[in-house]
Amino acid sequence: MSADVSILRSPHFVEPDQRRTVIRDFVPGNSPNALQRGQTWAERVVGRIFGLPENKLAAEYARLLSVFDTEIARATRLPQPIDDRRRVAAALSEGSTGTTT
Repeated sequence: MSADVSILRSPHFVEPDQRRTVIRDFVPGNSPNALQRGQTWAERVVGRIFGLPENKLAAEYARLLSVFDTEIARATRLPQPIDDRRRVAAALSEGSTGTTT
């Protein structure tokens, strides 16, 4: 058994529009903006580093180390998920339900 289907075609087309993009491919080291200029993201970063004047290198290096030290210190203060799971597992093995009343 087949049914008749009417199709009404319209002259309207949906053109590509970045505002409607849900997901884009990600390639480490590349970004769409960089590739439009013919350079990868990594090439742009290296170019900026090599473009730093000699008299600013030491200050920028010290600033970068400070940022990394701050981020590492912040990350080590965060609770580690595996530690949380071990604590829950230990509490459950000791007969605790893990809930408070």
